Amino acid sequence: MSEEITQANFRTARSKKDSRPKSVLFVYEKSHRRRFVELDLMILRRNYRVTKLEYDVLLGMIKQLGAIGLVRLVRSSDLIVSWWGDRHSAFLGFLGRILGRPTIVISGGYDVVRMPEIGYGLGNTFRGRLCAYLAFHLSTKVVVNSTDSKKTIVRNYRVPRNKVEVVYHGTDVFGVTPEWKYEKKRNGLAIAVGKVSWLNLRRKGFEAFVLGAAFLPTAEFRVIGPWMDDSIEYLKQIAPKNVTFRTNVGDSELVESYRQAKVIVQASYHEGFGCALAEAMTFGCVPVVTPRGALPEVVGETGYYVEYGRPEDLASAIGLAMNDAKKACLASERATRLFTVGERQRRFLEMTEGLMKKA
Repeated sequence: MSEEITQANFRTARSKKDSRPKSVLFVYEKSHRRRFVELDLMILRRNYRVTKLEYDVLLGMIKQLGAIGLVRLVRSSDLIVSWWGDRHSAFLGFLGRILGRPTIVISGGYDVVRMPEIGYGLGNTFRGRLCAYLAFHLSTKVVVNSTDSKKTIVRNYRVPRNKVEVVYHGTDVFGVTPEWKYEKKRNGLAIAVGKVSWLNLRRKGFEAFVLGAAFLPTAEFRVIGPWMDDSIEYLKQIAPKNVTFRTNVGDSELVESYRQAKVIVQASYHEGFGCALAEAMTFGCVPVVTPRGALPEVVGETGYYVEYGRPEDLASAIGLAMNDAKKACLASERATRLFTVGERQRRFLEMTEGLMKKA
């Protein structure tokens, strides 16, 4: 993905009244770099002259450029776009207000929720809540990835509803056609995708997924994702023989898993969207999810719902989903219709052009 972005042909957006290429400053913290962050960078680079600002810590960004240099950079930009409603977005929103530049904050979900019971959410600390509040209120627009996140940000941070735009992620990001045939799928393969960490054992339901495998011994359960800490050792200890773990998986192997699997499981405590879930759906994986967060918004009527933290019920739902060719087709049709890069780009350009014209 990174290489595709680097090698992209940048098309500048020009209006009839102004032939100068529009300039966008795109900012994000290095540790928060994800495929969907790179996707937005690609969309903006296709249409504007983009300056990318990737930093480790906020003070490091200021020291790197100098206060005057950062002010000049903001001032020379027609629009500032920052990923995640954190300190850097609050600071850039403040500069944007002073210098008369519109700003967009793109939320990833983590920055809008407060879930101390599982240790998840930027709003769990006073400093986090303050940074998120300032970032959202100082910005011109806030972009969220689901209606559920919009409701949450309005409730938790009192952000005006008309300031928040829902723009779904695009799932067609692998540069391949999501071709699949139900009869070629691997019998009994269910997958769960995401970073393996102590937090995600509960938040993404990996623990329930692994424990549920014992109730469906004839099926194959596969956990796909990078191992972030020693939680993988715990999962391996509790896993029955029909569970495998894959890490350091590239895009081609991930796509192949999507093509092979019959079921995608997202047994989460909370999800702001569920990118892996939507990606797998495009390849005809039947979703088995909890009715929490944005998961019902992504899945609709195309999958099976199970209450959180019930491994036996999860296994029963996976067993039903394994033989549901109809829902496989419905899931693929829904994902390829609703969650596309083209639609995200269209919505983004409507917003960015509108803000820059007003400015």
